[in-house]
This record gives sequence, C-alpha cells and structure tokens, in this order.
Amino acid sequence: MHILHGNQNDNLLPSVPSPSKDDRWLKISWSDGHESAYSIQWLCYVNDFLRNSPSKINLLQQRVRLEYPKDDFYFPTVENMAHRDSWNVAALLEKIKPISYTDLIDGYQWDESTTFRNANKIADMSAKRFAAMKSVATQMVSNGLVKIVEVPQERDYVLKVVRSLAYERTTGYGTVFDVVVEPNEDVNFAYTSHEFDLHSDLTYREISPGVQLLHCIRNASEGGLSYFSDALYACNVLKRDHPDLFQVLAQFPATFVVRDPYRDVKFRHQIPIINLNLQGQVEGIYYSPFMLPPMGNHEDVKLFYLAFDKLTQLLHSKELKYITKMDPGDLFMFHNRRVLHGRSAYNPKTSSRFLQGSYMDWDEMTCLHEKLIRCENDCNSNH
Repeated sequence: MHILHGNQNDNLLPSVPSPSKDDRWLKISWSDGHESAYSIQWLCYVNDFLRNSPSKINLLQQRVRLEYPKDDFYFPTVENMAHRDSWNVAALLEKIKPISYTDLIDGYQWDESTTFRNANKIADMSAKRFAAMKSVATQMVSNGLVKIVEVPQERDYVLKVVRSLAYERTTGYGTVFDVVVEPNEDVNFAYTSHEFDLHSDLTYREISPGVQLLHCIRNASEGGLSYFSDALYACNVLKRDHPDLFQVLAQFPATFVVRDPYRDVKFRHQIPIINLNLQGQVEGIYYSPFMLPPMGNHEDVKLFYLAFDKLTQLLHSKELKYITKMDPGDLFMFHNRRVLHGRSAYNPKTSSRFLQGSYMDWDEMTCLHEKLIRCENDCNSNH
C-alpha cells in the first residue's frame, strides 16, 4: 500500500509531482489514473514525522521551499507518548517523588489582582520553584500521578496550586469543589461515606477534564483510603494477552449518563472505553460506574461485558491498585483519563473527611512540560 494513495495495489506508481499555481498544493497522478492533491504544509508534517528530518524541507528543488521554525513540527500527542511510562504498584513506589508545596510556590505571589500570565514568567522564577514545577510536569507526563506535600490545610489552596502551574478548568461543580458527606445522597455518590471504587471523573461530558487535583484538609481516622490505578498499564496488558477484547473496548462506544440534580438536566456522552489516537496508541480511558452498555445484538453486548470485566480485574489487581492514606496537607494530582481513582468507606459519625478538588486541561500540562524542557536546554546551551 502506498502511504499517499491508500490503495492496497503494490504496483501503483506516482508520476512526477507538480505544484499548484499558488505553490500551496502538490498534485500527483497515479498509474491507475487516480489524481491526488496534498497540502504542502501537511506533507512537511508527514515528512518530519516519518523521517525525523530537519525543519527545512525541500519538497520541489525547482520551485517550492518551505521553512518553518522547529517548534512548528512538534507533535504533542506523539512527543508526549514517548515520555509515558506505565506503572504497577511496585514501579510507582520507585517513581513517585513527593514535591514540597513550599518549593512549588517559592517566590510566587498571587491574589485576585494578579494575572496568571504575569505570575508565571520563567525569567522571574527562583531555581527552587523552576525545579519543583519541572518535577510536577515531568512526573505527570510520565506517570500521570504526582504527590505534593505540606499544602496548608485550608480552603482553596488547591486552586493556588493549579494557578501556580496553569489555568483551571471550570465545570458544573465550579472552580473548586468540596468532597464531603452531604445529607442528600441523591446529589452525587462521591458525596457519601460509602466506598467509591475506581473511576474517572466527568466521563459523561463532551470532553472530560484531563487533570484532577485532590487536596486533603481532613481525613477520617479509620477508612477513607485513596485508590489509584494506571489504566494505561492495564490496557497494555489487555492488548498483549487478549487483543480481541482490547479491540472490543476500543471500538464499541459505551454511553455515560448522569443527571445534574442542581439543574435537573441529564448529560450523555458516547465514546469507547479505550480511546486510541491516530497511531493506534492508547490516548485516554473512560471508565465509570455511570455507564450504560453499548447498543447492539446480544452477542456483541455479551462480548463487551466480557472485555469490560477483564479490564476491571486488571485494574483492581493487587499488582496495579495503589492504596494509600492521604495525610492532611497531601495533594494528589493525576491524569483523569489515565489514572483512575477511588476511596474506601469510612464512618462519618466517628470522624470527618474533607477534601477539595479542582481540574485542569491535559494540554496545559504537556505544553508546560515542553516549555520547561526547552527553557532548561536553552539555559544549559548558554553556559
């Protein structure tokens, strides 16, 4: 198959390409009579991606020469996939490096009159803050999970952590939300003292937040343990051992449904549980108890649940399910579409548990990571 034609005939041959009059398109005639036209810029991206060529690409020596800055050829998805490192519990315990809140906000002054843009200039950062921020971004891109310690045990500090890194993502729960027991259990299962097992948040929305932060202000004396599990690791195992079941979860859309009791509206979103990018790599996981089965015949639905059950077993295995007790002042930050989270039950009559949460978009984190690496490289090259 020729990559530019898409036909499986191995005998197809392209003619000498000719540019359009405005030099923006490249025309090719094929030996089967088919004609194609390709954007010059798109061809540059493809060429750079497949061959890892320099940013100056001479497509037609006679007429067309395009020069773009190297950064314009950055493929966020592909580049950040290369940095990912899936984990089980044993590997995570070696990888996770707690970061001090004091270091992260060293010299960082923010109030309602301070704009994010002015407060996060690399040139104005202390070395301590730069190193802490780089550690956050690197661990997030690689592991999808970061632990920040010694955060003041007061309201809204989770938002200060968010804004020390990027912009927050506002949802139907606001900018900051409280995770506490509410008298009306119909509001949200998360606002109870019952066990709430592994899940990703807001799977029922059009685009779920990429990053979630949970800050522990108080924790229950007994119970209230936090769960984390790397769905990327589980998916890789599923793909290796049961490729047919992996494909089922990557192809059949599930329906996620939740009713918002505050506004009396129902949200629905259809998407496969395993979301793949154009290169066939796992890009995101949509896993939640707020799920309806896919529409289809009996055998398809049966196969879907077989695959879902196998993935669930992997996610909840002792090898993969990281269980920890958050101390007051701890803050976990994690990739909401990769690292699933949950909690064990606790008794609200004997002790209270109070967490605050907030969200960010995932590309805020990947672009921050790219920026910090670039700035570090520039700094090293100047010395």
